[in-house]
Amino acid sequence: MNQTKTPTLRVLIVDDDTGDTELARRMLADISEWNITVIGCDDADCGFKQIERGDADLAVVDFYLGEVTGLNLLEQIRQRDQLFPVIILTGSGNEETAVQALRAGASDYLVKGTLSANAFQHAIFNALEKKKLAQQVQQKQQELQEKVKELQEALAQVKHLEGLIPICAHCKRIRDDSESWQQIEEYVSQHSHAEFSHTLCNECMERYYPEIAAHKKARKQLS
Repeated sequence: MNQTKTPTLRVLIVDDDTGDTELARRMLADISEWNITVIGCDDADCGFKQIERGDADLAVVDFYLGEVTGLNLLEQIRQRDQLFPVIILTGSGNEETAVQALRAGASDYLVKGTLSANAFQHAIFNALEKKKLAQQVQQKQQELQEKVKELQEALAQVKHLEGLIPICAHCKRIRDDSESWQQIEEYVSQHSHAEFSHTLCNECMERYYPEIAAHKKARKQLS
């Protein structure tokens, strides 16, 4: 019997309070949805380097990190990767702080005083889903851009006739830009995608092939 393998998830925690980091580590260990590996950093520089190296799949960043804020780190991350999931940790349930974090590009936010394994699981799931949806949107946009490019290239190849075309009143040949005279079929084929299928009109049939014209006319009358 095949068993579904639990997906792995590398979670980076950036918090200058080691006690809070350990608390978060224990809560994350209680989540069975993923096989979570926790990476701890106590300042923004360390956290950004971990992300630059590709060592993390998701970051949990404290709002206050000493001289800088979690939003400063978030801005750095967004300049590098618009889709990397970042959850901001706040010390209180201040709505203004939460709105500020989300506007800055945070995937979600958590309040330290109400942390739990379930809260972490919910926030992580939301952050990963947002990234997944954003990637799908990017892919669709790329596919649309490619289609538009294909259409533009196709339109660029479309030939069309316009303006005044000098044509001989007697032989019906056309004078091109190099002052040469061409058969009308040749000229139109060079300047459009039209193709010719030669036949005879009724008047020319009767004039040049009277026997065939009479035969066709008789068959038409009998039908």
